[in-house]
Amino acid sequence: KVVYTGSVYAAQADCLSRLCDAIDLLRPQGLSLELHVYGPPPCPDVCHGLPMDQICFHPPVSNTESAQLQVQADLLFLPLSFTCPYPELIRTSAPGKFGEYLASGTPLLVHAPEDSFPTTFVRQHDCGAACSVARSDSLAAAIAGMLTDPRSCEARRQRALEMAEGFSEKANRSRFSRVLSRPMARAA
Repeated sequence: KVVYTGSVYAAQADCLSRLCDAIDLLRPQGLSLELHVYGPPPCPDVCHGLPMDQICFHPPVSNTESAQLQVQADLLFLPLSFTCPYPELIRTSAPGKFGEYLASGTPLLVHAPEDSFPTTFVRQHDCGAACSVARSDSLAAAIAGMLTDPRSCEARRQRALEMAEGFSEKANRSRFSRVLSRPMARAA
């Protein structure tokens, strides 16, 4: 069970479509996966480009339910578009669910451009897998690598739990407090 929790719009659509193609490529290898999306229904423009019959859409859930679904999943999917018209936003995007995904302890797969924050973070801290190529076969290879190497997957899972602490409310409050306590630079 591959899970994505959140809204689906232009910043995810191409990646979700590519994931469906990758899932099809993995079936002959004996890997049977289903994509489950928990969130509001995508708008008609986005639906038009998605293989809607291959995605199990579920209504939005509470934060508590979302956390439970993330823990129960076999793989969490964090997509950021390779084709949307605002690449700078994608490059600097730090989705709120990123910290939640790390804290779940469930293997994480980021499918986003090479220079995006989630791809860079996951690679730098070895706390998940990243596919930064907009190709279904590359995405399928990344998934197969995760599912067929339990030792590496477990090490990344443990590292993700460690890294999640940096996204906690306590850590964010502490950082915010430090920023506020710095002396303000005087304007010249």
